[in-house]
Amino acid sequence: MSVTGGTAPGGAAQVYRYGQDDVTAIKHLADQPLTDGGFTTTFPAYSITEYVLPAGSSEAKPPTAPGAPAATAVGSDRATLTWGASTAGSSPVASYQVYSGDTAGAPVATVDAPATSATVTGLSPATAYTFRVVAKDTAGRSSPPSTPVEVTTAAAPAATCTVGYAVGNDWGTGFTATITLTNKGPALNGWRLGFSFTGDQKVASGWNGTWRQNATAVTVDDAGWNATLATGASTTVGFNGAYTGGNRAPRDFTLNGKPCTAPGTVAAAHIAAPVGHAPGAAAVPYRMRRR
Repeated sequence: MSVTGGTAPGGAAQVYRYGQDDVTAIKHLADQPLTDGGFTTTFPAYSITEYVLPAGSSEAKPPTAPGAPAATAVGSDRATLTWGASTAGSSPVASYQVYSGDTAGAPVATVDAPATSATVTGLSPATAYTFRVVAKDTAGRSSPPSTPVEVTTAAAPAATCTVGYAVGNDWGTGFTATITLTNKGPALNGWRLGFSFTGDQKVASGWNGTWRQNATAVTVDDAGWNATLATGASTTVGFNGAYTGGNRAPRDFTLNGKPCTAPGTVAAAHIAAPVGHAPGAAAVPYRMRRR
């Protein structure tokens, strides 16, 4: 819609509508902002809409640019940004959007006004980022972007353990796996190993620890006799599992809640159980491959 005939090029029009949603009344809706003397809208079917431009309408103004953000609490995967509030233009400030790089893509964080702080997560360790903040008002107008701030995330924390995961036998619907856990941190007296399956794998039975599974998340508590784990010491646990579809290696290994590295996974090639042997029976030849 374009508005001509000597009216002001900007401002806002009052909106009144009669339609099927309420046939007993004419509704006074939210004002329609005018940008360069026009606007775009969608009309409901079987409705009548009236726009009223008050005398002396003036050009609609967006909010001012937010203050330059400052970065605090910078970690390996997150940073908290705080900025000065925008000054409202023709409409109140509704929210602030944080962008990484330029403002052409999607925002990485959004907060409702009057909040002027946001925590951006999911960042990569030891990586430089540039952030800008844009204010939006209740009419949808955007402010100019703030002055950018450059942030370099911290290095990833040192792994407290390493994990070696190996599938020794896989017969298509089940498998046997072992996990070798090496403590890289201070000596432990009591430990819990955690990891997440990437498919529908289920732990049927396990040894050398107390096994629990909730959806894809699995934990293994020490068995008592292997609770003590000195710096550099290793222990091995294992389990029999079942699955359908793929049998990819687990991920997100942790020791007492802190991340571990999994330098490699050794998986047995798929083999069928030989005649006269139960699935998972030993002593059948197979080749090993590394994933």
